[in-house]
Amino acid sequence: DATPDCQQAVVNFLADPNGSVGNKDEKTTQVFTLKKGADGKYSDSVTPANVTPIPKENFAFDIWTKDNGETGVNPFVAQTLNGGDKVTYTAHFAADKIGPENKPDGIPDKYQAVVTYKVVGGTWKDGKTDAQVQVFTLKTKNEKTGVWEDANPVLGNTIPTGMISSYSRTASQSWDKDITKDTKVTESVTYTYTFTKKSSGGGGGSSVS
Repeated sequence: DATPDCQQAVVNFLADPNGSVGNKDEKTTQVFTLKKGADGKYSDSVTPANVTPIPKENFAFDIWTKDNGETGVNPFVAQTLNGGDKVTYTAHFAADKIGPENKPDGIPDKYQAVVTYKVVGGTWKDGKTDAQVQVFTLKTKNEKTGVWEDANPVLGNTIPTGMISSYSRTASQSWDKDITKDTKVTESVTYTYTFTKKSSGGGGGSSVS
């Protein structure tokens, strides 16, 4: 345009190789004409219009970074720019292959953990033996700041109960690790509930509530 660069600031929006930015009608380059101050310099508080991050398949949006920064930011808040400024915000994406029903869920996998429950020497209360898998989100994004923050999840009511022994007599039955509903989830882990067979004797199977 005809406005001198010293009176304007430019904000660009880019993406890393795992996605793109900008739906229809969203501007990935935004030019702001600034106000002249008493000192003769141009400066103003501006708020960039929203630009949508678009991840490729099996990826999810992670964070925006500013220029050469590495921490998450929110580009769409008021910010003071000076004449001649050129600011670049880059959308970063991360792998997203896990989630409920073993499908991507829009949350980067690096912020999630998979807890797997297994049973040995018996069945779950429904008679099945397949591993039970739960996905926990370790961090949630603060939309105001653009930063992922600790969610501090616990096992809660995901711990299976009512397991049934396959043996006529059971010597012992327990989880391989001490867990309760308040056990914190910090990483992917497997918990195994094991029934051991008693050496002799009759009787029916046993279960745990």
